Amino acid sequence: MKSFGSLWKFKNRGNTLEIITPYATTNNKFVSVFLTKQGKDYIVTDGGWIDDGVYENITENEANCFQKLYFHYEAAYDISTLEDKSGKQFYFKRTGKQIMIPSLVFDLANFISAIVSASLITFEDIKEKEEVETFGKQANNYVHALLKHGTTIKLNKPIDNQHKTVRFSAIITYTSKLTLINYVTGSNSNYFVNSICKASANFELAGKSGYSSHIKYKLSLLNDSAEGYATGKLYSHLELLESKTKTKPILWSQKDNMKQYI
Repeated sequence: MKSFGSLWKFKNRGNTLEIITPYATTNNKFVSVFLTKQGKDYIVTDGGWIDDGVYENITENEANCFQKLYFHYEAAYDISTLEDKSGKQFYFKRTGKQIMIPSLVFDLANFISAIVSASLITFEDIKEKEEVETFGKQANNYVHALLKHGTTIKLNKPIDNQHKTVRFSAIITYTSKLTLINYVTGSNSNYFVNSICKASANFELAGKSGYSSHIKYKLSLLNDSAEGYATGKLYSHLELLESKTKTKPILWSQKDNMKQYI
């Protein structure tokens, strides 16, 4: 216990206290939480470090198994979330009682350790994982290059906190209007079909959210260079996708067609 206690460290960061805990992730990163006071409340946050990938965690793990673990730990430790103006996500707990601070630190540190460690697990096929990550990076770079002045973008985020499982590859905001984009790819035809179906479902659910009146465009960007892109097997699924977006899917080989929407 004495050696465990000696691992606690503290750093003053202006009005915030960084608490470097003895809790660690499976990639050997010690967990830090940040304590601040707002009015009469004490707030303990992750400082946005999970979203920033400070723990070298995989911030865009969309595997169903990981999502189930994530929501389990979020509920078990009663974790709240918020986004700042830049779109960075913070995890936090709040209390009005000073005596409860150790409990909040314990809960948040355990939550961070658990979901960071879980994000490092490979739940899906390695080839498919590499395909999704590679195309995601290429598409993100391209979309970023198209942004206008005054436009904000959020990557791999839900449209709101009431629909946390409804995530979009990119959400672009310009003059209070939203453009939703889903990237579609797959290392084989089955994965490609699954990607189309997921995109279709997310677009449909977005239309039922509180932001439906703010949605200007729903766009799908298809990786037609992927091994899974087989037009003969995808026709009916692409037809369904177009019925949800009211916009023809944009092929990666014709990606400049996206300029007219952004």
